[in-house]
Amino acid sequence: MSVQITIAGRSYPINVKPGEEKALSRIAAEIESHMQFLRDNYAIKDNQDILAMTLLEYANRLETNKQEAGAEISVQMLSEVDALLDTLK
Repeated sequence: MSVQITIAGRSYPINVKPGEEKALSRIAAEIESHMQFLRDNYAIKDNQDILAMTLLEYANRLETNKQEAGAEISVQMLSEVDALLDTLK
């Protein structure tokens, strides 16, 4: 299914699975809100610059979340290995 998402005054057709429309609309609204925050708080007027900054901030947040999730998985795996070693004693 295709939906139209508008960001920075430009419309983009995006293919989504049924039920994903609301999440995608929420994400687009969050991007627009963040862009407005940047406009209001920094001397940036060009939409491309604002979009690039927004993209970098979101990519950084995604990478941080991946690293944190990886650390949680590593701790869980170590706990499981430790428990397995305890059973072998």
